[in-house]
Amino acid sequence: MSDLDRVPKAVFQVKPLHPYALKQSKINGWVLLEWIITDRGDVKNVRVIQSSHSAFDRPALDSILKSK
Repeated sequence: MSDLDRVPKAVFQVKPLHPYALKQSKINGWVLLEWIITDRGDVKNVRVIQSSHSAFDRPALDSILKSK
C-alpha cells in the first residue's frame, strides 16, 4: 500500500451468487481471494487463496472480475 498514490476504492461491486445446492442446504461459506487492480481500475490475476468449500470459488472469482 505504501507504493500507492491513493487507496483503491470500489466503483461498483458485484455480489457473489450463493451456489444453489449449498443455499438449499443452508450452508454458508467464505473465500479468500487475491487480485491486482490496474491503474485504470481493472481487476486482473484473480486467484483463490483459500475457501471453506470449493463450490464458492467460482462465484467469488466471477464477482471480483465483474467489479471495478
